[in-house]
Amino acid sequence: MSIHVLAGSVREPLAGARLAGKANPAERLEATVLLRRQNADAFKAKVAKLAAGDPPEAFIGRADFARQFGASLVDLAAVEEFAKRYGLAVVQTDAARRTVMLSGTVARFERAFGVDLHQFEFHGGTYRGRTGPLTVPRRAQRHRRGRARARQPAPGPAAFPRAHDAARLFGGVHADHARLAL
Repeated sequence: MSIHVLAGSVREPLAGARLAGKANPAERLEATVLLRRQNADAFKAKVAKLAAGDPPEAFIGRADFARQFGASLVDLAAVEEFAKRYGLAVVQTDAARRTVMLSGTVARFERAFGVDLHQFEFHGGTYRGRTGPLTVPRRAQRHRRGRARARQPAPGPAAFPRAHDAARLFGGVHADHARLAL
């Protein structure tokens, strides 16, 4: 099976971190996959109009927004099939946010995304992370945006400076969980 390297997925250890060893293959984690947006050009045009100060054409409810600009049912199904093939559980899907939350062991995520997860130590504590890019089977890559994040309980707020907003795993996790580069 040919693989695809996800653009923008390369990770390096945090500054000053040192490799402490392999991550426990039986440890469980969750990761959120961010899928591509339907009608991306129309969405960008709407956002540009609003940013320019134009009044909104009409209110768009969440269900209509999801149908127009969320993830397609085909893309959601493809990620669910990918998860099943690699023994990962689908915890939650959200078409409007374009996210699929996956759960599984370190070993299964390593196999699914072609990575080696490690424990790193640094001045603020420890974290689980990786170096290098994420990969997916070539047929699966067309459904994803190219970002992945995993979460584990946070050792402290300063430990993970790469955390970013919750709308982003292949995009994101809620602020009450630390985000780690898968």
